[in-house]
Amino acid sequence: MKDLDRNTKQGLEAEKLVFEKEKGILNSDKRLANFQDRLRHVFREDGDGDGYDIISCEYDEKTNEVIDRYVEVKSTRHDKNSPFYLTENELNVAKKEGKLYHIYRLYKNDDDNWDYYVIDDVYKNIQCKPIKYRAIPKN
Repeated sequence: MKDLDRNTKQGLEAEKLVFEKEKGILNSDKRLANFQDRLRHVFREDGDGDGYDIISCEYDEKTNEVIDRYVEVKSTRHDKNSPFYLTENELNVAKKEGKLYHIYRLYKNDDDNWDYYVIDDVYKNIQCKPIKYRAIPKN
């Protein structure tokens, strides 16, 4: 239970940082500044289950439209190369949304501050290895 509480607290802290980062991106782009209302911390508002933590938006140069941007946040207190876990739902949403699905990977740097990198088009840019299976007894 102690690990779960710590991980939940760490996850929310990381999501808040990413939410503020996304807000800054919208504010700094004149094409997106009027779309602040599209920025939502989905996890806090609706709970877990949508397959992403934050919905933001980005400008599509090809269509000249503002489109949704799906953001999942994964944090660790280990180094930036440590593996992370995705739910089946997160992986399915990443596949469905393609280039619109992004992971912010937060990790603690040498100064014990949060640092991050972004994985774009997640389904194409990660390798997944199944390590656990849900087993249901047969009748």
